[in-house]
Parts: sequence; structure tokens; C-alpha cells
Amino acid sequence: MLVGPAPTTDGSAENTLNEKRLVHGSIAFWLGPRAPQTKTHRWTVYVRGARDPLEDLSLYIQKVEFVLHESFADPVRVVKEPPFCLTEHGWGEFEVIIRLFPISDPDKPVEMYHPLRLFPSVGQELTEKPVVSEHLDVLVFSQPAPEVERALHRSDVARMPSDCWGDLMPLFGGDLHQVEEEDLRKVQQARERVRQQIQATRLQYEALTAELARARTHALHRELS
Repeated sequence: MLVGPAPTTDGSAENTLNEKRLVHGSIAFWLGPRAPQTKTHRWTVYVRGARDPLEDLSLYIQKVEFVLHESFADPVRVVKEPPFCLTEHGWGEFEVIIRLFPISDPDKPVEMYHPLRLFPSVGQELTEKPVVSEHLDVLVFSQPAPEVERALHRSDVARMPSDCWGDLMPLFGGDLHQVEEEDLRKVQQARERVRQQIQATRLQYEALTAELARARTHALHRELS
């Protein structure tokens, strides 16, 4: 997912790309057979750093919107402080839209789509063991301003309090290595899209430059004739 202005047309564009690997995930707890039919599970959906759950994403993300199923009251929930997560109760699975608002460009949020999972894989019994679903994604910051680039570097070492995630922390990344393998394709595709956009912009610039040169030459000939 590209954040920032369109890449420049010169060859230095690729040197001004900064990547941030993120995980969007959910953890669901079955509340047992006595739970109300409409609130069989308690779940939390979240966005965290891929390398370290304690990475302070607020250095480059202003806020996060979680768009829930329309059956929820106020389905659009806004979280303005880290950790960027939301806890709710429900009974059904659905796709959560996650909108990230970069500090560098808050008017152009980027979207991720997370499949909320409440139930174990087919064939497994429903137990009190939490169901964890995590997916890897990448933000590509194109030509970030100096202060944004500094913030991106600071986020590599800045950490939130160790207890900020509560009892969720031990559950993160149980199978993240498998997730990374499965989702590495997404990262590679994101890089390829950026390269293609750079190339397309460069070709467009060259075509416009050539057309302008022809127009000037034509105008000069008309003046001389």
C-alpha cells in the first residue's frame, strides 16, 4: 500500500521508499455454552508491528478506523491512541475494514481488509482456546518528508509499555512465520506495484516532454515561415 505523493520521474525515486511491515489480526474467545446467542464470543481486532508488537505505530499513524458489520451500533469505530485495537462481542464472522490515517497524509487513508475469525478450522471442536488470525501487510512511504522519515526510523526503536496489550500479548505471532511465508507475496506485489507506478510516471513524463519539444519546434517553424 503506497503512502505519499506519486513517485518522481528520476532514477532516485527508488532510494526514497521506506517500508513498514504491519500485522492486522484478531483474537476471539468463545464465552462458553451459557453465553447469550448474540454474544457467543469476545474478540479483539488490531494492527501491530510485524517485528515487535510493542512498536509505537503512532509515530507515523494518526488514527485507525475499524469498520464493523452494519448490525453493530456505530459500526465505524475510531482509535486515536496506541495500541490500535478494538474489542467487541458477537456471534458471527465478517470482514473488518481497517483504515490507517498516516500522519504524513491524513486525508488519504489506506485500507486493509481483515477476515474476522471466531471459530476453529473445520473439523476442530469449539473450545475455550482463543482463535488467532493474523495477516502481514506493508506500507510503502514514497518520498517522505524529512520529519516523516525520522519518525519512521524512530519507530524502529520506540516501544510502548510492555503491558499495553494486556493478556493478548502472549497470543501474538504463534504462527507468524507461516503467515509471513503465505503473505510474502503481498509484500512483493506491493513493491512491484510501486515500481510499475514509477515506470509509468517516467514514461508519461518522457512522452509529455517529447510532445512539448515537438510543439515548440512546430511553433518556431511557423514563426520563421
